[in-house]
Amino acid sequence: MSVNKKLAIVLFLFVITLISYANIFPNEFVWDDHIFILDNSDIRSFSNTPLFFSKAVDGLYRPLRTLHYTFIYSIAGKNEFLYHLNSLFLHTLISILVFFIIYEILNRKNVALLSALIFAAHPIHTGRVTNITAGFDLLGIFLFLFSFYLYVKFSKSNVKKYFLFSLLFFVLAIFSSEEAVTLPLIIILYEFVFNREKFNLKNIKNNIIKNCSYYFIIAVLYIILRFFILGIKGRLQEYLAGSFFLTMLTMLKVYIYYIYLLIFPVNLTLFHDIEPVSSLFDLKVIFSFLFLLVLFI
Repeated sequence: MSVNKKLAIVLFLFVITLISYANIFPNEFVWDDHIFILDNSDIRSFSNTPLFFSKAVDGLYRPLRTLHYTFIYSIAGKNEFLYHLNSLFLHTLISILVFFIIYEILNRKNVALLSALIFAAHPIHTGRVTNITAGFDLLGIFLFLFSFYLYVKFSKSNVKKYFLFSLLFFVLAIFSSEEAVTLPLIIILYEFVFNREKFNLKNIKNNIIKNCSYYFIIAVLYIILRFFILGIKGRLQEYLAGSFFLTMLTMLKVYIYYIYLLIFPVNLTLFHDIEPVSSLFDLKVIFSFLFLLVLFI
């Protein structure tokens, strides 16, 4: 694909994203914007950067995200417009990256473009793009996806620099948003689905496990640092459903609800209320498990 075509696609995705979210700019600071931005004295100075890596903010350990707060605050102060511009800019970058990831995997421009357009304009993202604080989470998502993109390029070309930079961006991603810890599993899934011919016992032992082990080591070191060295657990001191087991069962229902919202993105809100599960034999839990199992197969 020529450079001109790539630039045209990038511009098209930018326009679609801007049209989809142009109405967010008049919105003011709300909810936890006060906790993380307006009332957070730590982000007033870059000299506080060591603090970002040694303590949590309202139960969240995302030091690079907090550093990003500091950078934007140094420019924007309390100007809501510039914070929304930050969110829109990151969402646009991610949408463009989605195009390049899918194009790199499938080498099919139309499929990649259609997928990226759906991603860019899908209402499901309003919870993060339109909320100022949540918009900063997009930094971690971008770094997470960029690390995956570099791994895909490494997988196809075997050029070592792509692998090394993928590891670097994984480290940055994991310190920006906890979601990045799932990247090793995404990589295994990618290899299994798109490189099936190489997914044999010899390759698994010599290449796939060896490559993925670096990502797992980084993830484990992050977990040790966060939970055992710094002692940072989570935002809540107890499980939503009363125990770890019941909370995980409840999450089965949550996954189904996510899928429903992807198809029918109506009544969107920052606060989705899912009734906690009280028993393994809850019919909704059984249905959710069977549906996810069929979907996975």
